[in-house]
Amino acid sequence: MAKLNVVIIKGSRSDKEFCRSLGAYLEDKGVHVIQRTASAHRTPCHLQKIIEEYNRSDDVSAFITVAGLSDALSGSVAANTTKPVYAFPPDLGKYGESKVFSSTKLPSGIRVVLIKEREEILQLLKETSKPVYSERELSERKMKIVETYLTDNQDKGLSSPLGLPLFKKGKVRDVYELGDKLLINSSDRISAFDVNSLTEIEGKGASLNLLSAWWFRRTKNIFPNHFIDTPDLTMMLAYRAKRIDIEWVVRSHLYGSMFRDYSKGERVLYGYKLRNGLHLAEELDEPMLTPTTKADVGHDVPIDRQKAVGIGLIKSYEWDALSEASFKLYEFYSKTAKQRRLLIPDFKIEFGRYKGEFIQIDEAPNHDSARIWVQELWKNNIGKRQEGWCLDKEFYRQFLLDSYIDPGNPPNPLPEIPAAVVAEIKKRLDGVYQVFVNNVSIERLDLKNLEEVEKLYLSRTNPESGRGG
Repeated sequence: MAKLNVVIIKGSRSDKEFCRSLGAYLEDKGVHVIQRTASAHRTPCHLQKIIEEYNRSDDVSAFITVAGLSDALSGSVAANTTKPVYAFPPDLGKYGESKVFSSTKLPSGIRVVLIKEREEILQLLKETSKPVYSERELSERKMKIVETYLTDNQDKGLSSPLGLPLFKKGKVRDVYELGDKLLINSSDRISAFDVNSLTEIEGKGASLNLLSAWWFRRTKNIFPNHFIDTPDLTMMLAYRAKRIDIEWVVRSHLYGSMFRDYSKGERVLYGYKLRNGLHLAEELDEPMLTPTTKADVGHDVPIDRQKAVGIGLIKSYEWDALSEASFKLYEFYSKTAKQRRLLIPDFKIEFGRYKGEFIQIDEAPNHDSARIWVQELWKNNIGKRQEGWCLDKEFYRQFLLDSYIDPGNPPNPLPEIPAAVVAEIKKRLDGVYQVFVNNVSIERLDLKNLEEVEKLYLSRTNPESGRGG
């Protein structure tokens, strides 16, 4: 038998002689023994560190747990390792079947082998050539850890699932590592001009997360994506892909930065030639792909195939494949929106590489990642700004602009949002989810346009503004 290493973990000093004898027997049979002590009841954090230390070691073949009385040690070890766990209780003869039960009757997916004679350990070590759990099984089990942290933190009034390594902290979402997966937690933070507000919008994280999940479930057959599950209202479990640093933006209406360029006389934009006479918010003759760079710091800038290929972001044929995917997804998003009397005049999506294939990542069209307009209101107001009655974040951004916030040099953090504006943002956040997912009528949202809200806000903050002279 090849040289093997096992870790014997005893629950207390009273088991020391039993473990010394077991260790001497195994050493005599050619097994190297590492002796450690930790209690599942008294020192759970210490036990967790021991497990993590040896779980990463390819040289360690198994854990042997030695605990008297009620055996919480064996299950605690088995729940946190991919390696075999053998329970060898020193008091099996005394407690009999009750000991068997406490050592091995564990939650689903957690396996412990009960050892009655020390010779069984040698036989099991010979037979076991690989871990009894895959990393995927262990990762899935850790989701239960996440749920426990999340529930406890919600009890404390917190929203962040503590206890997991932070992969990335964004303006709105916090991303945590879970092996080959990521846990994405959408917070209630709201941002504009790359800066967060002092005010958080209650329920925002849940609305963003659940709407993205709803889209991902419905588009996976159009193009694969990273979505796995939603373990909580604000959380998404996703495959961990390597992001392609391009935002794929599809536009079907003349608006935003493209209208600003058009109004300066430019007619060839992103390789498309636009006709004269188009108005603000007017529908384009055909949808346009207008990609930008994806920057973690600073502003995104337009990018085309030639530049993207030239700087090594992507190959030419990959550009074609993701362009086609963007248009296919746009077609589905747009058709679904129109069935609900909405328009998606532009949206941005991202792609990544996962196991040699492209998948859609990040988020699907929602309040933060797409413009979302009401069809009837848009049709009656072509040529005008749409932020007043939109269902997306542009409502908030326009309020800031109307409040003389400089988008090029905004205060950090942004000031508190007035209650009247918060109320309308919440209507739009929950509303866009309800309209898409539950097909709720737009009228039931009882929206106020931005001008109405600003007048109400001004009248409350400056009573004199409503009086005649």
